[in-house]
Amino acid sequence: AATTAAAAEYDDAWEYGEWGGIMLRRCILRSLQEMNFNEPTPIQAAVLPAAMAKRCDVFGAAETGSGKTLAFALPMLQRILESHSW
Repeated sequence: AATTAAAAEYDDAWEYGEWGGIMLRRCILRSLQEMNFNEPTPIQAAVLPAAMAKRCDVFGAAETGSGKTLAFALPMLQRILESHSW
């Protein structure tokens, strides 16, 4: 039974869902929801589409606590999952 549950979670990890208009793997979405990050902050909403879809370098400036680190990390996590190199 544990193997079946793990397989279901693994399969779910490859599906996409939307977070404030940004497409992310469901496993990332679950983590964001568990941390009560229900929608992107303004800096995340501004930079994530370009960083993820166009694979562009982005520059952003915002105050401490605005979500810059997550905006930096999400594209990397998504690419690692998509590369199957983990």
